[in-house]
Order: sequence, then C-alpha cells, then structure tokens
Amino acid sequence: MIFGERNFQMSTTVFHYGLTAYELAIYSYLASCAGSRNACQARIRTIANACGCSESTARRTLHELQAKGFIDIKGNVQMLKNGNHRQTCNCYYLLDRSEWQMPQ
Repeated sequence: MIFGERNFQMSTTVFHYGLTAYELAIYSYLASCAGSRNACQARIRTIANACGCSESTARRTLHELQAKGFIDIKGNVQMLKNGNHRQTCNCYYLLDRSEWQMPQ
C-alpha cells in the first residue's frame, strides 16, 4: 500500500476528446488531487514526476489542456516580508465538461 493512497472517479467521456497520452495522464493526475472545489495546487516538478514526463512537457501539456477547455490555470503570488512578491505553485481548476472542446 502507498502512503496516502486514495481512490478517485473520472468521467469516461474524457476518452472521446482525442487527448494525447500526456494530456490524459496529467488531467488524471489533477483529477486525483482535486478537492471538492475541483481545484488542485501542485508544482510543475511534482506533476512531471507523477506523470513520467519532463517539466517542459508538463508545462506545455497543461497549457494545451487549458486551450482545450479542460482546466483553468491561476497563478498564486506570495507577499514577502520585504514587500516584494514571488510566484508560488499554480492552482489548476478542472472545468465542467460543457466547456471541453471536441477535436476537429
């Protein structure tokens, strides 16, 4: 057994949208991490390691999923003590199936 193991469900409709293997893997990973608000906060490195791809492939795939209407990406910013800001992990929101775009 893997520590923190949990089950998740995902609509089989996702298989009818012509996603690549990386798109399906990354979408599945985000779905497995998403809470009740369909949101997942994760580092690119974590996503890449979990899905067996490079960080650049993970980043590109996330943007492809966003373009196809599967996810929305919101950047998070942290205020530092010196008044500056820095970007932290993005938050990925799984969008409703009505927003998914069928392949052409």
